[in-house]
Amino acid sequence: MGSLDEERAQIMILRAWTEAEGHNLRVRVTRVNQDGAGEPAISAAATIDGVCAIVRAWLEGFLGDTDWCHVEPGPGIPG
Repeated sequence: MGSLDEERAQIMILRAWTEAEGHNLRVRVTRVNQDGAGEPAISAAATIDGVCAIVRAWLEGFLGDTDWCHVEPGPGIPG
């Protein structure tokens, strides 16, 4: 267990692409511990608002007491 003064850092990777002639957004969001411990958490979204909701939940979990790497996506966001 680390000290309270130990730096916390996490990694989020967004992979975005389009389908159907560039009109359908797809984004895969992968969240991992910086030290590589544990399994990555993966979510997906098909809208900019969906991606923003995933990022917001992740950051709120990081700053709060929740398990930041396993924040569940909100309603309407595929997990």
